[in-house]
Amino acid sequence: MSENMRFAFSSQICPQWDFSTLIAKAREYGYDGVTLAGSVDESVLPASNVFLTAPQKLRQQFQDAGVRIASIASQITPTGVRSRDLKLGDDVRRFLDRAAELNSPAVRVLDPSGKTGQSRADLIQKTAEWLAPLADEAGRLGVQLLVQNAHALNRAQDLWALLDYLVNPSLAVAWDQLAAWPEPGSVSIPLLNARLGLTILRDAEITNGSMQWKHLGEGHLAVSQAVLRLKGIGYRGFASFEIPRCEDAEERLKDAITKLRGWTKPKEPPKPKVVAKPAAKPAAKPAAAASDASPAFPPAAPENAVPAK
Repeated sequence: MSENMRFAFSSQICPQWDFSTLIAKAREYGYDGVTLAGSVDESVLPASNVFLTAPQKLRQQFQDAGVRIASIASQITPTGVRSRDLKLGDDVRRFLDRAAELNSPAVRVLDPSGKTGQSRADLIQKTAEWLAPLADEAGRLGVQLLVQNAHALNRAQDLWALLDYLVNPSLAVAWDQLAAWPEPGSVSIPLLNARLGLTILRDAEITNGSMQWKHLGEGHLAVSQAVLRLKGIGYRGFASFEIPRCEDAEERLKDAITKLRGWTKPKEPPKPKVVAKPAAKPAAKPAAAASDASPAFPPAAPENAVPAK
């Protein structure tokens, strides 16, 4: 595993880009990977749907470029209706199979919306029961199944409780700080800690229920502090920059990676202080020769001298 946090962006930012363009943009801007937004509905995302291309060819394409597939993001969310959820489980298995074929480390599903009047404890239990066989399948394939907070279980404590109820090493969290708003990263990141499989980074200005997308660091989500928190817990996974389709996608991608690299740049060690050498003392003057030196004592008086009166 890399010693540093790795950065990706989602194909959702520009869904008309095909795989070759996504890879080229990742290399050009300096991203480590790409999150692919797939769909089992073959009419969706025609340019970058992982189910519309030969997996071996696509895997080799990413490998040759040195770009990773950070995750495959589905929009699948359990409904609580048994017949419907059985079908959705089959769809998740298709995603897991495709992730294994593409050497993607993770597949993402969304948390449930819940039913009116349903308790949080019951919702967590029902969701865990739906996830249990899927997490086992993920483990068999060597893929992580990530639950992304988006609906009823949007707080860190909710997803921590879900993963604590269903202890499985192949199950982790895809954490979206925007979905948890106004819960700050200083709360969610330390709580989830080792259960973080991927983090979703974006920024927005949220006022009276309305939201406007902003460049990283310019909205209300305190993204730079969240990134520092991730560094603080030793996070080594992918942080994925994700916003919906926008006209200025390239500008936003460049801005995001520049800031993310800057926030995570290791501090340079302090330069050693240069200690000034002490000034050289002037050399001592040599003692004068005896013939030249003044006598230390007056000369002795002659023996026949008359003492002065």
